[in-house]
Amino acid sequence: MDQNPYEPQEVPLGQDRPYRPIPPATLHKIRINRALRKVKVAWVAAVVTGVVTLAATVVSVIGDQVNGVSGWNFIDVVLIFALAFGIYKKSRVCALVTLVYYVLGKITMWTVSPSLGGLPATILFLYCFVQGVIGTFQYHRLVTMPQEGACSR
Repeated sequence: MDQNPYEPQEVPLGQDRPYRPIPPATLHKIRINRALRKVKVAWVAAVVTGVVTLAATVVSVIGDQVNGVSGWNFIDVVLIFALAFGIYKKSRVCALVTLVYYVLGKITMWTVSPSLGGLPATILFLYCFVQGVIGTFQYHRLVTMPQEGACSR
């Protein structure tokens, strides 16, 4: 026998405790949790977008006109909330459609009224939706692939 696994390992110079590699199953769980965090960022951003759109639509319908928003935007609100729910359920299609829908909506908005006033918020939401696309694809890849070091039967 080379070494007793229950004896403490020799500590490398500069470390106060022995190096123990992270087990593959734990690494797999960490990767899944990172992907789920990205998915959560996206669906929360979609819900925030839906709430803001809903508020602007209600204000527009009640009386004050808000930058070309009308009662037809209730369809937009329903679509945004449906896509947010799809992202919550880890749908890759919903994540991609949300990203494309958001980008096309911003392009349309900028062609109607070219203002860079909301650029920081646009960049933030764009980042969130890109993270959602990445997260949903990572999640599905990690869930379908076998874990490293797992026994295959």
